[in-house]
Amino acid sequence: MRVGFDTKTQAGEFRQVETVQGSGDVRPLAGAVTLGLAGVHLSGLNYSDRPEGTGLVVAEADQGTGHVPRETLKALADVAAYLPVK
Repeated sequence: MRVGFDTKTQAGEFRQVETVQGSGDVRPLAGAVTLGLAGVHLSGLNYSDRPEGTGLVVAEADQGTGHVPRETLKALADVAAYLPVK
């Protein structure tokens, strides 16, 4: 997700809050229900972000079912933060 602001300072201040684990503002996509992943909780443990102009791109990854090593989930979040956003 990309969150935009009027200034880079505002984006930086938001980043300080956003990087606190458990802030709880990133939610699974609405399409999660279609994928059979309704009720998936994002823990915030596998988080990555990147500044983009006066905004911040935020990505999280968590497992829906089964077991995925935490290192893999963190790597997925790192890659997702660099995917193009509209």
